[in-house]
Amino acid sequence: MTEARYFHCNDTRRAPWAEAADRHLPADVPRSVTCELARNHDGDHADHLDYLGLEDGDVWAYWNEADHVTYAVMPPCQVADRTLPGIRQDPCHLYAGHPPGHSWDFVDMLHD
Repeated sequence: MTEARYFHCNDTRRAPWAEAADRHLPADVPRSVTCELARNHDGDHADHLDYLGLEDGDVWAYWNEADHVTYAVMPPCQVADRTLPGIRQDPCHLYAGHPPGHSWDFVDMLHD
């Protein structure tokens, strides 16, 4: 069996809250969003923003090439392959229904 291997998209945009963050928030508050999906994916870019600790999911930012940013609470993917060794046994941390490439399929570090 050939293993699927993916590289992150890493499309980065200045976040809509960046200007306010520059004026009012500490330096450790992110001023950009970076796509966590696979390179050359179809559809909007997506970045995980916050864990809510709810079954309903976590907060994700989505944006398109026109820089229109939206936010959604999406349930986690949770796909795992218990038959394979190591990290592939951990559930995918992306959102349910994401384009191909589970979090454990990536060969590069996030946001390289």
